[in-house]
Amino acid sequence: MAARLLSLQVANQYLRGLTPERPPLHLEHWNESSVLVWFPASADEAPLPFRAEVASRKRALQQRGVPVLTSGYVRTLDSQAGRLSGEVGFRIKASRRTPAGARRQEVPPTLFATLECGLRDDVAAHRVFRFLDESGFRPGALHLERYRPGTSDRYLLMMAVQRR
Repeated sequence: MAARLLSLQVANQYLRGLTPERPPLHLEHWNESSVLVWFPASADEAPLPFRAEVASRKRALQQRGVPVLTSGYVRTLDSQAGRLSGEVGFRIKASRRTPAGARRQEVPPTLFATLECGLRDDVAAHRVFRFLDESGFRPGALHLERYRPGTSDRYLLMMAVQRR
C-alpha cells in the first residue's frame, strides 16, 4: 500500500511540474522483490559501450536455461585511458541460483523515475536529479541504464526514487 501511495505522490508531483522544457520522465514500479545478476565487463569508450557484452551475456544465460525477465542493465564503474569498466546485469526469477561468475543483488519493490536518453545526452542524469529535487523527491541508491534490444542510439536511464 505504501508503494502505491508513493507512486501516486510521485505522479502528482511530476504532473504539477510538467512543462515543455522538462524532460519526459516516466515512472516504472517493480511491484515485487527482484533479483539482478551482475557480470563484470569492460569496453572501449564508445556509444553504448557495453552493448555487445549485454547481448552475449543474455544469450549465455538463456542457453543455460536461465529466464531473463528484461533487457540488459549497465553500470559503469570506472574510466581510465579510454577504457571503461563496469557491470552488465539482468533481472532473473528470485528462485534461480546465481550463475557462475555473477554477483547477485536483491532489490526490494522499487519505484523508478525513468528518462529515455540519446547517445550524446551527457547531462540527462543532472536533469533528472534537478527535477526530482524540485518535486520533493531524491534519487535512491539504485541507478541503472537499460539497454534495449534493437536500439543502437538510445538507452533508458533509471533512478530509484524516495520521498524527501
